This record gives sequence, structure tokens and C-alpha cells, in this order.
Amino acid sequence: MSWRRQPALHFLALGGLLFAAARALERPPAPAAVRAPIVVDAARIREEFAERSGLVPTAADEAVLVERAIEEELLYREALARGLDRNDRSIRHRLSEKMRFLSPEAERSAEDHYRDALALGLDREDVIVRRMLVEKMRLLIAAAGAAGEPDDAALAAQVVAHPERYGQPARVRLFQVFAGGSAAEADRLLAEMRASGATPEDGVARGVPFPLGNRIGPSSERQLARLLGADFARAALALPVGAWSGPIASTHGFHVVWVEGREDAEAPVLASVRGRAREDLRAGQRPERLRAALETLRGHYEIRVTGSAS
Repeated sequence: MSWRRQPALHFLALGGLLFAAARALERPPAPAAVRAPIVVDAARIREEFAERSGLVPTAADEAVLVERAIEEELLYREALARGLDRNDRSIRHRLSEKMRFLSPEAERSAEDHYRDALALGLDREDVIVRRMLVEKMRLLIAAAGAAGEPDDAALAAQVVAHPERYGQPARVRLFQVFAGGSAAEADRLLAEMRASGATPEDGVARGVPFPLGNRIGPSSERQLARLLGADFARAALALPVGAWSGPIASTHGFHVVWVEGREDAEAPVLASVRGRAREDLRAGQRPERLRAALETLRGHYEIRVTGSAS
């Protein structure tokens, strides 16, 4: 079987690449004085944006696009300075195949094709290689800042700040009879079911067929909002248990509702959500780590923006 179809090999290869790249990251960067300036052509960026979208970018759009181009170039330059393009199997394979396409008649090995591609500078003009190196640099920055484990105090603070994510919200189990788009029909159904002492089982044959069925839940307010709308969700959480209520409006129409049961909210316990909190905390720190790393990289290069519309 081809190695491309074996996820375990992909995982091992990625681990090896990150280990090698991390070692490269430990090497000091080249002095700023020998680094070519980064020049970003705002006019070309405007043209490319217009070609892709059919719109002329606003001044705010242009500022964001220019900043994005600077950040990408910083990451790409730094990846090259760290040697992250060397000994990368994916990059070697792409450049080798690209060279093989350009010189199909040459009887040369994959390694020879790779070296020929480097000699011609194909690695510097290949958009895919560039993206791969930029993303590798992003991964390294994220990994470099995640070396230390957050302590329980930091994890507890994360959990307290986001109880809705880690705790168990209040939930309800309900039975609904759908009356369609008529509030008057829902009023009629409600009066009839109250007068007859109908149970939820009696309600199965009444009303209009509903795609979600009659029984819904246990569901939190957020889950109900996704299914039936925010107004329905808020109303359902406040209804009494064991009685017909309504009409309750949803995004589909009007309902007569019987709440069969209610589960109170439960506060999160750190021991049961420690892993999730740790990953969320790390993920939340990544943008700041990237911002700080980019700020440091800016000090290594002279940056010029030409062709600005302003």
C-alpha cells in the first residue's frame, strides 16, 4: 500500500519534521544587516483583489491585505533563514516532480531533480512551497510557546470564565404538538387538550406532522435555539413541568408544548474538564504568541510598502 494512504506514517513524518524544525529554530537568525528588505507592492495587491472579487478594495481592506502580505513574507523569510525548507519530504517531492515535468526527457533520480530545482530557484517561486513553509513557521511559533504546562490556577480561571462551555447547562425534555403557521389554531388545540385532560401520548395524533417529531430533548437553551429559534428556546426553559402551555412561536410556526422533565444546570468541575480547558487555554494564547513573534521578526527586516492608494 502507498505511504500516502497510511495515516500513521503521516503522523510519524510530521513529528519528525517538527522535531527537525524545532532544532533549526534554536539556531540564531542571520544578522539583520545582511537581510534584504521586504518590499510589498500595494498596487499589485489591489489588482489581485479586484481580479478575485470584482471589487475595488477600500482603504481599510487594503490596509488589512498589506499587513497580511507583510506577515506572510516575514514568516516565509524566517522559515528560509531557519532552513525549514531543507530535508522536508513534502517540499522535496513537490520540487522533484516539478523538475521532472520541466525535464521529462532527463534520466535522473528524484534527488537529482530536487537539486536541479534548487539550482533553478524553483523553491522560491512555488506558491505551494511558500504556503507550506509559512504554515510550518506558524506551527513552530505555536509549539514554541506551549512548552510550559498551565497550572491548576490558570485552568480554574479558564473554567470560571467560561462556565457555559465546561458546565452542564439547564436542559428540558418536551413534547410538542405543531399547529402550523396559525396562532389561532394553536389556541384552539391548547384549549381542547386542556379541557380533555390529554396526555402527551394523546397528542401524537393531533396537530400537523413536524419534521423533528413530537419529543425533543433533553436539550439546552442553545440546542433548542438552533432547532427552533431563540424565542422558542427562552420560552421553553421557563414553562412549567407536566402541563400544556402555549402557543409558543418557533421559526417554523406555533406549538403547544408539554414539558416532561427538567434538569438543573451543573457547575463545571475542574477534574473532569482539565484536558479541554488546557487545550482551550493554549488555543487562546496562540494569536498573542504569533503577534509577539511577528513583532520580533519585524525588527530583523526593513519593510517598505510601495504603490499605496493613500
